[in-house]
Amino acid sequence: MIHKKLYPFLLTVMAAGFLFFSACEDNVYRINSKKLLAEEQELLAEYLELNEDSLVEAAIDTIDKSLESGLILFRMKEGSGDSVTAGKKVGFRFSLYRLARDTMNVPALYLTDSNIGDYEAVIYQAGSATPLSRGGGLDEGIRYMRRGEKAKMILPSPIWGSNDFSTRFIDVEVTYVEQ
Repeated sequence: MIHKKLYPFLLTVMAAGFLFFSACEDNVYRINSKKLLAEEQELLAEYLELNEDSLVEAAIDTIDKSLESGLILFRMKEGSGDSVTAGKKVGFRFSLYRLARDTMNVPALYLTDSNIGDYEAVIYQAGSATPLSRGGGLDEGIRYMRRGEKAKMILPSPIWGSNDFSTRFIDVEVTYVEQ
């Protein structure tokens, strides 16, 4: 049992604790998604300013949907097979990169995943989310391609389907299109 002389002390400590914690700023732990998205867009703009000439020079064709969905596709090798359309099964090989700053604070690409050299390609039904991303950006880009075609795609986080505010670059080769 608590001694009666301690009640005023305990009430004072509890009141001070309450005032201290209620005075703490509530949004310290909240994520400012608008700010993070703006930072992601600034990083991409900076990367493109440094590298766009070499990307465009290496590409056969460019599809720029950056003002609509966010997708930018650089066609690196023309395909000669069937076009990818919604509902068809599609197989593809990929190398996935994440855009981030390097130790010198310069935008750089970091390889995060790849199935190049694996026996099997990733297979999915066009028009639905791919096994790699929850967003529709990769599928949108693949539907601009044909069998045998290679492309480099830029997929900002909203169309990649992640909430990590990190743009993905993906090299894709369509290896199979259902007839």
